[in-house]
Amino acid sequence: QIGKELYFIAARRWAGLDDVGDPLGYVNNEPSKDYFAISLESRNGFASSNVVYKGPANPLHYGSVINTIAWNRLSLSFNIAYRSNYYFFRNSLDYRKLYEEGITHKEFENRFRKKGDELHTNVPAMVYTDYKDFSSRSTFYQSAEINVLRGDHLRLQYIHLDYSFEKSRNLFDRLQIYAHVSDLGVIWTANKEGVDPERPDTYSSQPTYSLGIRLSR
Repeated sequence: QIGKELYFIAARRWAGLDDVGDPLGYVNNEPSKDYFAISLESRNGFASSNVVYKGPANPLHYGSVINTIAWNRLSLSFNIAYRSNYYFFRNSLDYRKLYEEGITHKEFENRFRKKGDELHTNVPAMVYTDYKDFSSRSTFYQSAEINVLRGDHLRLQYIHLDYSFEKSRNLFDRLQIYAHVSDLGVIWTANKEGVDPERPDTYSSQPTYSLGIRLSR
């Protein structure tokens, strides 16, 4: 796409839910839940009325701050990385996975249940598999712009603590005991939902812990 990044996020325009909890997109610039027509029109890309550009898919700015604090023989190091100016699709409720695989999502609790819910939720109503446009309905919701979030975040990459003992003429030249914790997760995100942009399909990252001894003679 001329004028856009090589990798960017585009999504379906979102018109909210109707009064029965069905998601609405656009056809010929008018709100619609004709999901086949929405999909057909989307083939025209940005020339259609229902595809919108959201932003770059890869961070335009990134880097890290690494610092070490030492006192006597004790040393503490840490690494904070940042990524900014990009977007991603968050993981959202997929009724197909719910029916076929038994996999649900935390936003299931916020789904449309009765008339009037469309005023304060964007999660479609739960429908059954005989719904005439069930698959297309679910696909549209997954690709809607409300599921695109800003990816800017700060991440604590690791914390390293070590202590060095005095040299022993008979036993060792250097002895160091250390503790290391890595992959501690995000400490700030631009998206209000607190979703980890690098792991949108999981609830949280799992830190890795290690203890060790370095000995040299």
